[in-house]
Amino acid sequence: MADQPPPYPGGNEKTYPPQPQTYQPPPPVAGYPQPGALPLAQPNQSTTVVITQPATNCPLVVDFGGIPVRTLCPHCRGEVDTELSLINGSMSWFMCVILCVIGCNLGCCLIPLCMESCQDVVHTCPNCKQEIGRWAKM
Repeated sequence: MADQPPPYPGGNEKTYPPQPQTYQPPPPVAGYPQPGALPLAQPNQSTTVVITQPATNCPLVVDFGGIPVRTLCPHCRGEVDTELSLINGSMSWFMCVILCVIGCNLGCCLIPLCMESCQDVVHTCPNCKQEIGRWAKM
């Protein structure tokens, strides 16, 4: 009677049900790896690696316009408000050619080169002075 577990509490003379002595793993199934074994990669299988970019507070795609924009500089990685400068772009040269064609070729054709409404807006970083974007008015 030394091998018997103690009786149930409450004075009942029933004993605990017999317990199995050792754990037996389930039988192997064809086509599946054994428990605990690492699956081996087959030579004709391809592996896909997913790399995620860290989240930023600034949008990376910016709609540049005629006003300063808060953006992330791709050169120095700083979050900046862009500086604006005006340069002669395709619209100002197109207007010069049109004025020459209609007969304003004695200096009047150069007027679009002085007009802000015909010039392109260039957005630059105030930290590294690199061009971030350009807004053409054409």
